[in-house]
Amino acid sequence: MQWFDHFVPIGVGNVMPILKLVGTKIQKMRELKGGHLSLELKSQDSSTLRAIWFGPESKDFQVGDRVEALVE
Repeated sequence: MQWFDHFVPIGVGNVMPILKLVGTKIQKMRELKGGHLSLELKSQDSSTLRAIWFGPESKDFQVGDRVEALVE
């Protein structure tokens, strides 16, 4: 990801960038211990991303829904 090179350096002593994902589709979803969710998201360009949502307040969505997310 060459565009990500604009955010370096990251890591110890440097702030981790927060990215906004728009129009991502929930491909897979399963509940983990503690009420957390494991998600597989598909972007508008068809790339996939695995994510964990720690302690969602609501689970009022399902596979196939389009969502926006802030990620580190």
